[in-house]
Amino acid sequence: MPKEIRYLLFSAEEVLAALLHEAAEATPGVGLGAVSFSVQMATGLDGGVVLRIARRLPGGTRRPAPEMASAEVLALLLRLCKRSRIPLPLRGVKRVELLGTCLALAVTLNAAPGDPRPVRGAMRHGDPDLATLERQMEETYGRV
Repeated sequence: MPKEIRYLLFSAEEVLAALLHEAAEATPGVGLGAVSFSVQMATGLDGGVVLRIARRLPGGTRRPAPEMASAEVLALLLRLCKRSRIPLPLRGVKRVELLGTCLALAVTLNAAPGDPRPVRGAMRHGDPDLATLERQMEETYGRV
């Protein structure tokens, strides 16, 4: 059976737009007014992705906002793919990681069993056949 690994890359702006879309759906009729937002993507201590959302208020003051852990970020990206009609395999193993300045939704099919593991800040598969692809991705996009 062939092995498949698919990376869908999302910019910080696309992630922020998805967050604002969901906030607008959750609280209809609430305007954001003059408040603007920014999103920072980082790798957490456990090797997972962490999103930090910051609000910039009028006058230039910044207010720290909540963080989203990998599971919440994964759920956000899956909903974004569904809303955008991006097909994803049901049986695929899905995870989130950083590739350069992008947030990546990685989907694997028919890879060796076992979850990917963090190695020096990068996620690595247990399947040796995917090692070459992971090195190529790292060389092309880098790691944060």
